[in-house]
Amino acid sequence: MIETFNISIIIDILCTSILIYTTYYFFKGTHTATIVKGLIFAIIVYSISIVAKLNTITWIFLRFFNDLPIILAIIFHQEIRQFFSNIGRNHQQTHNSQLFSHQLTTALIELSNQHTGALILIERNMLLNDLINNAVILDARFSVELVHSIFYKGTPLHDGAVIIRNEHILAAKVLLPAVFSAASTGTRHGVAISISKERDCIAFIVSEETGIISYAKDGILTAIPNMILEDIIHEVIQ
Repeated sequence: MIETFNISIIIDILCTSILIYTTYYFFKGTHTATIVKGLIFAIIVYSISIVAKLNTITWIFLRFFNDLPIILAIIFHQEIRQFFSNIGRNHQQTHNSQLFSHQLTTALIELSNQHTGALILIERNMLLNDLINNAVILDARFSVELVHSIFYKGTPLHDGAVIIRNEHILAAKVLLPAVFSAASTGTRHGVAISISKERDCIAFIVSEETGIISYAKDGILTAIPNMILEDIIHEVIQ
């Protein structure tokens, strides 16, 4: 009886730990990560209040948790919509993805040949809406010509990053917060490393000095030879 009880507790703890870790990992690198951490902290405090028999605090948390599904639906409505929009990709979407990979490859190589510096952020599962408040919203179909127009030094949009959402150029002149800067590796590369680690995105960089094309994913910066650029792009953006 005691052994069965102990095994049940261990299984319960393991399942709870896996659930918490999975939830945190899913939202890690997004602006909602802080909210998830707050919810986990609230659960811990609630558990302590039950053990310590703090009736008032326990009652407050019970009222909060009763409305939690509605609160979460409001907070995460954009992420939920993005998640369901990615379900059931068909052949046409796969074809579009291959076309986008080819166009992005062409744009990066041409920027590299001209030594035009560029920073392009591609959203993954989570949105980067909090980074576009002071940006120029385009929501335009991706094209090589448009990318050149944006990063050309003579245009007012060249300073800052570009955000790609669903293979469209969502925003240009995205001025990223100072928290993402890292002077030790150069402005664009340092920002790319930092933001790809903290947010759910992939950053492509063209060095203005050397013309070298790199990408940052999960905080790791990798230079890409032009001959395999399209293969790498198609692989990492999936």
